[in-house]
Amino acid sequence: MTEPDTGAASRGREFLADIEQNGIQIVYDEDESAQSSRAFTLGLWHTQKQPEIVVLGLPEELAERVLELVIDDVEDGVFCAADQKREGLVHGYPVWFGRVTRAQVQALLPEIVHTYGSADVPVLQLVYPDKQGRWPWDEGVRDGFRDTQPVLARLGDGGA
Repeated sequence: MTEPDTGAASRGREFLADIEQNGIQIVYDEDESAQSSRAFTLGLWHTQKQPEIVVLGLPEELAERVLELVIDDVEDGVFCAADQKREGLVHGYPVWFGRVTRAQVQALLPEIVHTYGSADVPVLQLVYPDKQGRWPWDEGVRDGFRDTQPVLARLGDGGA
């Protein structure tokens, strides 16, 4: 039997206290060797009982702006749901929200697990189209675009 990671639990409590004091956080991480990035919210579930949101493949400044728009909507009472397409969130582009599985949360977003003490927190991926309006799953979309923004809902538990 493994001992619980009390350090992670303590960090999670500290982070939740920080969210209480300073509001919802946005975490950004870039892996230059894999040419990928991820940005996600921490605190939507804690403060609003709304799913945390992750976006993949965007530069830091743009990712943060997009997630701030989502946070503003949530704070105005707009609910984000899996398989929801939303117009008007990002000027000129629709977005789509896909469900992220517990296994994907554990593999891709360990900070959420540490913060909440579990991977049972609802998380949605915000997926965006390319400049021509094609989604990552559409025929004719560039492979590079598809590779930097894997659609987690289409990968299932095996892909992260």
